Amino acid sequence: MRRKQGWKRIYVMLAIGMLLTGLFPQAGRVHADSVTPTGNFQVIGSKIYDPDGNEFIARGTNINGLNWVWSREVTQDADLIQDVWNFNVVRVNSMLKPLAGSPQFTTNNDLDAIVDAFTSRKVVVMFEAHDFTNGIPETNPDDPNKATLADLEDWLEELAEKYSDNPYVWFNLYNEPGGAPVPQYETVSRELISTIRQEAPDNIIVVDGGYSGQDTPAGTDPVSDAQSSILTYGQGIVQGNTNVIFSVHMYGNWNGAVERFEDYIDRVHNKGLAIIIGEFSSNATTSKLYSAVKAAIQVSAEKGIGWLTWCWVNGDGYLTATDDGGGYGVDRTNGDKPTNLTWFGDKVWDYAHGQVPAFDKHDLSVAEVIPDKGRISQGDEIRFAATLQNVGDVDLSGTVKVDFRSGGQVVATGEYTGTIPRFGSASIVSDAITVSSSDMEVTVAIDTTNSTYGIDDDSNNNERTLELSGGSPSGSGYDLMPEAIALSKSQPKYGDLVDIDVTVRNQGDTASPNSWTTINFYVNGIRMNYVGDTVSIPAGETRTFTLENYLITQTKDFALAASLDNKDGDLNHSNDKIFKTILLQSDEENEDVNLVLNPGFESGTATNWQFWGGSGTGSVSSEAGDSHSGDNALKVSSGGGGYYLELEPHTSYVLSAYGKNAVAGDTFSFGIQYNVDNAGTPEKHIVNFNSTDYSFGQFIFTTPDNITAGTTNVFVWKGAGTGAFYLDDITLQKATNLVLNSGFESGAATNWQFWGGSDVGAVTSASDNVHGGVHALEVSRQGGGYYQDLEPNTTYVLSAYGKNANAGDTFSFGVQYDKDDAGTQNKHIITFDSADYTSGQISFTTPDYVKAGTANVFVWKGSGTGAFYLDDITLRKATNLLLNSGFESGTASPWQLWGGSGASAVTDAAGAVNSGSYALEVTHHGGGQYLELEPNTTYIASAYGKNTNADSVSFGVQYQIDDAGTNEQHTTLFFGTTYMTRQTVFTTPAYMKAGTANVFFWKSTNATSASYLDDIVLAKAPIQMPPVPGLLAVTSVTAESAVLSWTAAQDSGQTTGYRIYRDNVYLDTVAGNVLSYEDSGLTPATTYSYVVKAVDEAGNESAASNEVGVTTNWRYEAENAALTGVAVASTRAGYSGNGYIDAASFDAYGDKLAFTVNVPSAGTYRLTFRYADSHDKPNSVLVNGSKQVTSFINSVGAWATLDYGEVELNAGDNAIELVHDYGDYGWVDIDYIEVGYAEQE
Repeated sequence: MRRKQGWKRIYVMLAIGMLLTGLFPQAGRVHADSVTPTGNFQVIGSKIYDPDGNEFIARGTNINGLNWVWSREVTQDADLIQDVWNFNVVRVNSMLKPLAGSPQFTTNNDLDAIVDAFTSRKVVVMFEAHDFTNGIPETNPDDPNKATLADLEDWLEELAEKYSDNPYVWFNLYNEPGGAPVPQYETVSRELISTIRQEAPDNIIVVDGGYSGQDTPAGTDPVSDAQSSILTYGQGIVQGNTNVIFSVHMYGNWNGAVERFEDYIDRVHNKGLAIIIGEFSSNATTSKLYSAVKAAIQVSAEKGIGWLTWCWVNGDGYLTATDDGGGYGVDRTNGDKPTNLTWFGDKVWDYAHGQVPAFDKHDLSVAEVIPDKGRISQGDEIRFAATLQNVGDVDLSGTVKVDFRSGGQVVATGEYTGTIPRFGSASIVSDAITVSSSDMEVTVAIDTTNSTYGIDDDSNNNERTLELSGGSPSGSGYDLMPEAIALSKSQPKYGDLVDIDVTVRNQGDTASPNSWTTINFYVNGIRMNYVGDTVSIPAGETRTFTLENYLITQTKDFALAASLDNKDGDLNHSNDKIFKTILLQSDEENEDVNLVLNPGFESGTATNWQFWGGSGTGSVSSEAGDSHSGDNALKVSSGGGGYYLELEPHTSYVLSAYGKNAVAGDTFSFGIQYNVDNAGTPEKHIVNFNSTDYSFGQFIFTTPDNITAGTTNVFVWKGAGTGAFYLDDITLQKATNLVLNSGFESGAATNWQFWGGSDVGAVTSASDNVHGGVHALEVSRQGGGYYQDLEPNTTYVLSAYGKNANAGDTFSFGVQYDKDDAGTQNKHIITFDSADYTSGQISFTTPDYVKAGTANVFVWKGSGTGAFYLDDITLRKATNLLLNSGFESGTASPWQLWGGSGASAVTDAAGAVNSGSYALEVTHHGGGQYLELEPNTTYIASAYGKNTNADSVSFGVQYQIDDAGTNEQHTTLFFGTTYMTRQTVFTTPAYMKAGTANVFFWKSTNATSASYLDDIVLAKAPIQMPPVPGLLAVTSVTAESAVLSWTAAQDSGQTTGYRIYRDNVYLDTVAGNVLSYEDSGLTPATTYSYVVKAVDEAGNESAASNEVGVTTNWRYEAENAALTGVAVASTRAGYSGNGYIDAASFDAYGDKLAFTVNVPSAGTYRLTFRYADSHDKPNSVLVNGSKQVTSFINSVGAWATLDYGEVELNAGDNAIELVHDYGDYGWVDIDYIEVGYAEQE
């Protein structure tokens, strides 16, 4: 074996020199910027120095290596890694033996090529073996197929011998030792170091920490020596060894305070050890590693330690929002910052280029533009999905509007309203755009002027351009293109398992290489799964990739994208990704979805449940009497179990179930629990069951801002007693209505407290006193309240239906709460004064503080002696569409103030404020806040106002309803000198002139005293979606049209129309009394799908009807048939094609039209003729030789359709002939025949 000569002497001399100069402390950091160069890297104390003697701080990434699980060849990226990303280290991930259950690729098995490509650029290559992840190499592992300690030693020895003269080659012993500190960590590390040092005495050696590289268990307390392999054994490993550094990996165990990681690094340095961060990352779709990334960057910057990202390719970590996440997917390579970075990629880019990133960024990007077809031709209709990605550090709420531009013109627009959380994405799908040429460029740009999501710190990523090339690729080669996406269920619902097929076509002239090809799947921009195979696709042929058993967890229609990952050698990458809009079944509106699948255990198994306490803890019982409904229930004998799922933060839910105990006196708990931090602090919401009869338990809860991923579960737990307990019919839904039993349909006033005696309130079922369902609340006097905690600084809309028993009586309905601990009360009230049911609704925004336990929805008797009735209560969170609505910024911005100086101003004067610290003082004139309102939409505008004396101030909403400037106003007045709330409810028209809508206030120009406004709200009113239309069916089909029919939505009149959707895209609207629709202009022999949705006056849609499929008829023009004895004419107007068969030529025995009809499968079809004649004329029709005489009825000289009836056809070619036979009349103009399916889907 070859040794480098003299390395010990050089090191000893260097160490003596540094001791003499005081530069080599016993512990702590070295503060020198450079040392005497040796031509090798040096580790001195806690610092690393390069071969030139300069301090070296690693900036790098993990790349594919030997037998790795991802296929991309990495030497092609050397320039990108060094020159574009500014990395100086790559960690080469390798496998010595096969990895069970995963593909492995030899693409990067030429390690010499990797070393040459990178070290020639002075980029460090760090080799590591991934075979031993979560363990320590063993001499005789239990799995005979697993790599052994000897295998690792042989590999490291071979590498060390080969690269001992290359200082830019480092050796990372093995990946991520598992678990808590154990002595083997030190002994195996020293043995492996000894193996390397026999061949390579100077190269840097890297040792990963325990606990799978993270070197600590999860938690928030400081890391103790006993928890850390590096702190426990690090000094023992380096004793007698030089140029050894340690590596920590930053994942979930480091989620928490930055100070915890800072303390850990200090204590590693204090032991005289050098350390780098060998891996850190944040999955592009969740923020669960946010704080770990933050700690890695901030602490490494402060302490001067190196770092490497996980990882360069698109397997786990995501640096870019395109190319499925690979770092090689950057859209700029000239040194300018790319515009397609993810949140993580943005932080890494800044950090690698010398800027320590902040963690307070507001940034929304257009991440991708995806077409719904990969190949286009002039005249096609195409749609695009714009993927918006929140790459900042805070949630973004409001409306995002985008323009789709082509050829310098806006060709479509779209918008998304809601919250896009940090790391979140949303998709906006364009309307159909007509392709003007075979090549098309489309740019999607955020309309920041009219969007309301707030500030955006980086405008460079606010637009994205897609260049889409149609036709065959230029040049010879292969061009793989996803051609179609299909689900095994055409219209799935939440909880369905579906197979997703993606058809890939090779439209090149050469077969693709026999290599690994991956299809990545995205839902609304979030990568959720992939499928791949080693395959070669011949030129012109297709291959279908199937993702099996994908669980539908979406509750609303979504954009599903499929991205092809086979980059090397493909001629055209503009067509690598397509999308399809997936419409869910009609009952899947958000508030209706039960998030617990198999809630009644009717599958016969406890799918998705985990039981704590052994295999006998829980089982599904089908014994008689054990279930509440259906045939099965969950039986738990001891301990308990949980159903794991993910909940959204800051969201209200309703959880309910039926439960019972087997033994009287026993109890069990049912509820939901999750951790609210990475220290494992739990939050639980529980209801107890203590009866031996089934009883119902239900509660509302609101999740906090932070929920630790993977911890949320609906659970059951055995309490007192020894008997079993049973659980059935679980429901977990979003609580869009915060009032449970809101229509009193349980028959009881559950959760209500009545003030004035037990006989004050009761539930009635008298039909005259009920608004909806079969029950309502009857209150004879005084009143009562439904207690429900409200969140501070939150806008709500409260609504209900009410009436009085006696005309002239009144009662109040509203919400009230204490806004301080002194008991100061806020009330928001609606008054009902009619003897008929009327609706009332009010919007309000809670202050900074709402005292717990005081908020309640209440009713209170006003004037009169009769009872009053309340029904169908709704309390919902709402988005306040106004900015600075309480003037708490201390300025009026963005309100415009009219009237010049002194007309209006923000004040904090004592007595002038309703809530918070500020209000608006109006002396004369007025002002407004401009915004865009949606057409055909109902809103509530409300405010608090008061006057100094007997003056008044107007408040409302106005907009222009035409381009001539006709103004429409909805106003209310404030009188009185104490704050009161006023509101106006209005529905916008179909058209409002852009830029004219504003919420305004106005005071007489000659007023002499001030008025005050505060806490202004503009919110969409709570509305009831129209019901779903009845059974959708296909009435008739031609080659160019389809007629649909459906039954009316069963409602009380709110449906004003029906919207028809073809292939999930809006087509047309018909009036509410029209129950059919003809879709014309279709393409013959083409399959389409249709659904219908009901729509109300405000433009609210129902869920979709059932879906029907239609295949248009095959059309065969008569002039193209094989003709015997007949002639083509073109004098009769209205014919199809290039002419028709002239009746005058169809006049003799033997005249014939012979059609060759090709159909895809054998079966029953319907045959029709388009003809014209002036008498009833019998003629012979032969279908595959079988003759039948049919009469062409007198059409009075006009074109007409003859329904010949059903015919049996063979798969492939069939002969259909119209013959002038013996006894036939002839003399019929024939335009064409059509053949279609006898039964549509």
